[in-house]
Amino acid sequence: MIVVRRALFAALITATAQLGAAQAPPAHAAPPVKYGVNIHFEQPIVNYVGTYSPSTYNKVLDLMKAGGSKMVRLPIPWVWIEPNAKGQYDQTFLAKIDGLLAAVNSRGMKALATTGGPPCWATSYPNAPCGTAYFSTPGGAYPPRNTADAGDYAAFVVSQWGKYLSGVEVLNEPNSGNFFQVPAGDDKALDYTNIVKAEYAAVKRVSPTMPVVAGALAFSDTAFLQSMYNDGIAASSDAISIHPYNVRFDDPFVKWGDPSVPWPDAPMNSFVLGVPQIHNVMVANGDGATPLWLTEFGFSDCNPNYLCMDQTTQAQYMQKSLDLIKSWSYVTVALMHQAYDFSADRETWNGWGLLRSDLSRRPVYCTFALAAGVSSCQSDALSSELNAQQALTRAWQLGRAYYLAHGRSFNGFDANALRAADSSFTGYVLQAYNVVPGPGANPKNVGIYVNSGTNAGTDLEVCNVSTTMAYCILEHTGNVNHVPVIAHGKASGGTYAAAGATNNGVSTTW
Repeated sequence: MIVVRRALFAALITATAQLGAAQAPPAHAAPPVKYGVNIHFEQPIVNYVGTYSPSTYNKVLDLMKAGGSKMVRLPIPWVWIEPNAKGQYDQTFLAKIDGLLAAVNSRGMKALATTGGPPCWATSYPNAPCGTAYFSTPGGAYPPRNTADAGDYAAFVVSQWGKYLSGVEVLNEPNSGNFFQVPAGDDKALDYTNIVKAEYAAVKRVSPTMPVVAGALAFSDTAFLQSMYNDGIAASSDAISIHPYNVRFDDPFVKWGDPSVPWPDAPMNSFVLGVPQIHNVMVANGDGATPLWLTEFGFSDCNPNYLCMDQTTQAQYMQKSLDLIKSWSYVTVALMHQAYDFSADRETWNGWGLLRSDLSRRPVYCTFALAAGVSSCQSDALSSELNAQQALTRAWQLGRAYYLAHGRSFNGFDANALRAADSSFTGYVLQAYNVVPGPGANPKNVGIYVNSGTNAGTDLEVCNVSTTMAYCILEHTGNVNHVPVIAHGKASGGTYAAAGATNNGVSTTW
């Protein structure tokens, strides 16, 4: 990590307007789309443990109802329903789901039940140990030996909780190796389609009108969808679902971006291109009248790295996504990922929530609520610490955008450039470099440094103070062929100490 020349900090600027300000409702009427959220009360990514605490889910569901949600997407894991043998149901788990779905229903919402992979007794995974977690690999990620067992499990879900459900979605992201793997030599799309067929037939025997949703595809994977059509999915699905995240992994400088700006070289990862292309595949296979459901999409407000952004950008990108959805008549369900953060740790996979971990409302909550028809909404104010972090992350993101728009160089990014990118930043002359936290500190101050001399314009560092802590973000790009390195750090002694901690890798978390 480079050592920043402190004297070259160019400006100290005032950051964003009040983050908790009320948002005005849109001028247009709410579209006929069912809006909702993913609610993972079992915390699958965090610790694979089923919590299902009424003290949490009642508060979350109240806020989701107030925010206009009509549907929640809830995984109901097979490995927890029948963990030990066919027909032997875990009564403790069933009781937890009973209470949760009754709470959803009492608030006028319905649940989309997403089915999961098989328990050890049913899996085709040939080795031990099998694993018993919801997203378990390898056992739970493999298809069952007998697809009829999967059908019986789905039928049980509907017979047990059908009155609470808006549909049954078969598995999660089967085109991704993170969630679905197959025995050597198997055709992955075929194995998945056979599971869909089994669950579709079994569910229809129990409830002929219950929608069965196929796909749940990671990104807009047209090739996998076409393979599913080749294998006969059209006759065994009432809707196709996808997770059109606007995220790409093939360009080290562009991992996320404005969902309304196309990536022609990466259409599968492009929100504005991918969703229509999925519909085109459906039309080409005579299935154009079948609805398209977006059962996961969103953006993460988290500590600076390639997948993270500030909450202002998160809300802006969500608004652009929702505007696009309104223009796609074939999209009938839009479920944002996700309802709330599992913990206060603002790491990459824990910043997607409409609500923070303390259940305070992010600006994106109001963005979603207004689109869902709520007449007015106000997000919750932030602490001094989060205000400082948010302003700093916003400034860094605008610096990244400047870098990409100016020949992959930070040269010229200063207070004036930042004001031009966001008028809420108002610049003034830096009086002293080593700004120290304190009761009178302005948590909306951001200092900017761009390196000069050798490899000029390849590095950007921004620093900020709150009442108790100083923060810095450093992006080191080296040159256009170098994978960028993004670091962030903090220190109580002032911005000089925070920059040193950031540059030397002493502090890598806020």
